[in-house]
Amino acid sequence: MNSLNDFFSYTIQHNDEYKITEDIKDVHEMDVRNFKNFMLENLHLSPSTINKVISNLNVYFKYLFSLKRTPEIPTLNINSVVVPKQSDFPIEVFQNLPKYLNSDLSIYTRLLILIISKGFNYKEAMEPDFYRTFNDLKFSTLEQKFIESYQAL
Repeated sequence: MNSLNDFFSYTIQHNDEYKITEDIKDVHEMDVRNFKNFMLENLHLSPSTINKVISNLNVYFKYLFSLKRTPEIPTLNINSVVVPKQSDFPIEVFQNLPKYLNSDLSIYTRLLILIISKGFNYKEAMEPDFYRTFNDLKFSTLEQKFIESYQAL
């Protein structure tokens, strides 16, 4: 709903024809392109957020098209924004693990950092019996001290 509200608020301001009629038939591909550019250039939204909005609009317009409420699907030729891949994994956290385990970060964030440093991912950590695997691991004195502070909560 937020995607639709934002899009139509923008379109009312930037499409004179739609502003007058508020008829869905007056919404075109250029309106979606302009809104996409607005999100990129003015709002500086992340590529994944913009892609989510475009996807929401696409579902909406396809639905309207299937009901014959609009003669076109204005999102049909709108490409998603390329989401840059993270090429350099942030290893600094693991190189300075003691600093992060003792930082002001949430205790749960610090626990996840410790779990990842042991070679697991967050999905594995969320498994029901992961604590058994975790309890069998070997920990340094500092890591053990952190675990004890976590368990004391």
